[in-house]
Amino acid sequence: MEVGPRYGSKCVLFRCLILFFALGCSASLYAQDSIATDSVKTGVSLGRIKLANPKSIVAKYSYDPKLDVYVFTEKVGKYDINYPLFLSPKEYFDLVREQSMKEYFKQKIDAFSGKKEGTQEARKTCYPTSTSTTAFLNRFLAETPSR
Repeated sequence: MEVGPRYGSKCVLFRCLILFFALGCSASLYAQDSIATDSVKTGVSLGRIKLANPKSIVAKYSYDPKLDVYVFTEKVGKYDINYPLFLSPKEYFDLVREQSMKEYFKQKIDAFSGKKEGTQEARKTCYPTSTSTTAFLNRFLAETPSR
């Protein structure tokens, strides 16, 4: 009669394993469902609005020879409105070069598009002049004997 209780405990163990397996599979099936999210951002994380500084805010660089640094300050009247920014000479020249390159290409894009007033004169400088190349080609083609 020992066969009965052993068989019964195996049966209960087998049923428990099947039950846990079924629950585990059903949980993983539900976990694979994706929730559709809205692509519209709401709330406070909409981004930043970039506005130009008003004319009352004077931003300028000054050189301090004692510290050998350039100091960027923003003032309204005689009051600083921001912390000063200290730049080494290399950082300052890199920044000036970057700003001048941006301004140069902005002017070229404005001139090329022709949407702003006064860009007709600047548009003439968009295309390279090739007077020396044209003169060379004219001389070269004029010297070639015709058959």
